[in-house]
Amino acid sequence: MAKDSGRGGVRERLFVWMQYVIPQHLVSRLVYRATRSTRPTLRNALIRWFCRRFAVDMSEAREPDALRYATFNDFFTRELRPGVRRIADHLRWRDRRGISPAG
Repeated sequence: MAKDSGRGGVRERLFVWMQYVIPQHLVSRLVYRATRSTRPTLRNALIRWFCRRFAVDMSEAREPDALRYATFNDFFTRELRPGVRRIADHLRWRDRRGISPAG
């Protein structure tokens, strides 16, 4: 078994290397199309992977069945049920007059 030199595993280095080799615009177009695909096999595979990888709590969503979204993008930008993530009073839009994009 190869010893890791602390610069990331083989998979991570291969992933980074591929980003240099594959044209950026091609990758962007492929990701765009994949995330907007309505094909059930691709859409459901992406949604299932994302839910497992990031432990998504679908009980907060207006539509709790993750596989009912038309596309991965619809799932990713899903609406939440009213009141599940209340915004603190001091962060409401009307109070943000002096806050810059940098924080």
